[in-house]
Amino acid sequence: MLPSRESLRADLRVLREAGFTGIVTYGAEIPAIPEIAHDLGFQAMLLGIWDPFDARALVLEPCVCIV
Repeated sequence: MLPSRESLRADLRVLREAGFTGIVTYGAEIPAIPEIAHDLGFQAMLLGIWDPFDARALVLEPCVCIV
């Protein structure tokens, strides 16, 4: 089970309020993370891909860009 958008937003808000400006994920299963991170003011995100042969992960990867 994946976390809800509200749960993600709450977790990322804690990190942002603690002074973090970037995050690292370990998968592409949750495409809402970049959008929420951007909304909260994160400046960078590194997306880890567990399986480079997973077509879904490779499709989501180019969508991730926070400036």
